Amino acid sequence: MSVYPTRGIRSALLRKGFRQDNTHHHMYWLYIRGRRERIVTRVSHSIREYGASLLAAVAKEMSLRRQELDSFLNCKMGYEDYLALLNERGTIKL
Repeated sequence: MSVYPTRGIRSALLRKGFRQDNTHHHMYWLYIRGRRERIVTRVSHSIREYGASLLAAVAKEMSLRRQELDSFLNCKMGYEDYLALLNERGTIKL
């Protein structure tokens, strides 16, 4: 079971095509070629670390399996890799 600091999650999202939209929660929308897609995840501003259950929720929102989210957060999966995976699954069309 892995635990990730919230700051690291935010940083990974921003480096890989997501943009922050501050509402009640910190919302991160995926952008492709300047266009906002339907992929969105929420990151709490009051929690310092994300454990297994919250990481599972983030993975689901991002259309990833839990192990794939680990790769995304650990920089083993880049922006282009993520888009290719979403395209392969039919979540987005490139």
